[in-house]
Amino acid sequence: MKKDIKIDFNNCENQYEKAHSYFAILIIISMHSHAQWEECNNGLYGSYIESFGISNNKIFALAGGNGIFLSIDTGNTWIEKNSGLNNSI
Repeated sequence: MKKDIKIDFNNCENQYEKAHSYFAILIIISMHSHAQWEECNNGLYGSYIESFGISNNKIFALAGGNGIFLSIDTGNTWIEKNSGLNNSI
């Protein structure tokens, strides 16, 4: 018994479009996956950052055991701001 083989070219085109879309999404995701954080510690020292806060254009960082630091240039440089604080921070 012989059966005819039918090819649905419209379906092939849809599959191609889906594959193209998935590939484009994969490229976009991979491009942005490595651009999340960048180390900016010119003047900031300490073993780690315990916490940080943002107020207006100022970033405050609590450096593990070394006090509070301030950045006014989006984290490129840091200034120690421990004046008047005791050593318990």
